[in-house]
Amino acid sequence: MLKLDGETKKLLTLNQVGQDLVTLGDLDMILKKIMAAIKEICASEGSSVLLLDEKNQELYFKEAAGEKGEEVKQIRIPLQESSSIAGWVAIHRQSLMVNEVEHDPRHSKEADKKSGFVTRSILASPVIWQEKVLGVIEAVNKKGRDFSEEDETFLNLLANQVAVALNTARLIGDLRNFFVHSVDLLIQLMDEHSPSQKGHSVRVARIATGMARELKLNQIEYENLFYAAYLHDIGKLKLPIATINDTLHPVLACRMLEPIRMFKDVIPIIRHHHEKFNGTGFPDRLAGKNIPLAARILSVAEDFDEQMALLEARNEKINFYQSFLSGFGSLYDPGLLDAFKKTTSTSFE
Repeated sequence: MLKLDGETKKLLTLNQVGQDLVTLGDLDMILKKIMAAIKEICASEGSSVLLLDEKNQELYFKEAAGEKGEEVKQIRIPLQESSSIAGWVAIHRQSLMVNEVEHDPRHSKEADKKSGFVTRSILASPVIWQEKVLGVIEAVNKKGRDFSEEDETFLNLLANQVAVALNTARLIGDLRNFFVHSVDLLIQLMDEHSPSQKGHSVRVARIATGMARELKLNQIEYENLFYAAYLHDIGKLKLPIATINDTLHPVLACRMLEPIRMFKDVIPIIRHHHEKFNGTGFPDRLAGKNIPLAARILSVAEDFDEQMALLEARNEKINFYQSFLSGFGSLYDPGLLDAFKKTTSTSFE
């Protein structure tokens, strides 16, 4: 077996962190992996990631190792060079190695008090993206000896990767915010286009996702169903109001959403949400398990809300509810009955 020297192992660890930045979408998971990399590369007992709260001019622990890591996360450190080693690093925008913290007045003892961890030495590096300080990463307590210049070099490299991860997370957050508001705008357009069905998409999404939770769909399946429920009637925007119930709207919706790659698994749900379990639906007259599961769920939620919205008197609604249940096994998948009842029955008890 090929034996690797210490520096090669460190470089391989750095490379792995770089790959994680590409393949992992969860910022917290990425930061946890980076913390593990800090401990491995710098041979330290602990590690932490502190982020800068610009508004309050404070540093706070985004990630902290140890049994009391959650308690440490509650600590807020003023951004002052005399308040902490991390504060000094953030203000001066340069790394700092302190191998005897008990003799350094900048060391903040609050984290030690919260965690029960005794800090002997700290190596800290600023996290900077395009001249903007985002935070600080730290390696704590070098095992067996003092931190070295080599440790400092590698920690600075890891700080660069943290900067990339944080900036990527910010961009994704901005895109998600734009996306969510775009969906909200589309729903508003649908409500204005069909005032009699105002709130229909939101109610359908609530029922469909409630059933999804009962059926224990995984996160991806749940999200696809969520967006399909919100956008299932978007095709009606392409139709004159006079033909608002035209059977073309699922197909039109698919054509509208087809250019959006992230909706590739949402489109089949929308296309088939008017199919019926007995094969009498549209547009493709699919039957039984040939209809995608999420489309079967959406079919139930769509029909139930659409018909329930026409009723006003409570006794009418209760009678309709009982009648609707009889459709499971013919119009709707009987395997969805329990999930539907658990999601909706409390409204009719």
